[in-house]
Amino acid sequence: MSEASDAPALLIVKGSFAQYGGAERDVVRQLETWLQVFSSIRIATLHGHPDMEAEAARLGIPVFTPTQTWKGDTSVLV
Repeated sequence: MSEASDAPALLIVKGSFAQYGGAERDVVRQLETWLQVFSSIRIATLHGHPDMEAEAARLGIPVFTPTQTWKGDTSVLV
């Protein structure tokens, strides 16, 4: 793509970064490279992680999380 305006935007939607295992770290490690390909990047998640949030802030990538911590239903009856 010749111009940044021609590049698509990227929205990363991941249920949780809380475990911060290999897959989550891999996504975070790729953010800087993806900024060279996509016109903008945004991250949406139910649970963030301090390392992911720090890297996103460093790169100017907005992170969208709920204002209240999301908790799944703990009932055995659904």
